[in-house]
Amino acid sequence: MNQIDKGDCTAIGYIQKPHGLKGDLILVFEKEFEESLEEIDLVLVEVDGGLVPFFIQDDGFRFKTDESAICRLEFVDSLSKAKELVGRSEERRVGKE
Repeated sequence: MNQIDKGDCTAIGYIQKPHGLKGDLILVFEKEFEESLEEIDLVLVEVDGGLVPFFIQDDGFRFKTDESAICRLEFVDSLSKAKELVGRSEERRVGKE
């Protein structure tokens, strides 16, 4: 299995905290990525030193402020699962496919 090389990715922000009880997350992002965030359907979250892909659910992304958004990731469907991701950085792949 091939690992995703962090050198092929760009950090876009981090997961600040859960939002509500159903697994939604507050993503704090770098302002320069604001315009392109609605177009992505996958984010990479750093877990145990590696990057793990998480798909954003359909209609699972909405801006909260100009530097944060509420995000719903597939398979993150409870407060406890959301808490496990708090503080982790999020990245998107920009290099080779």
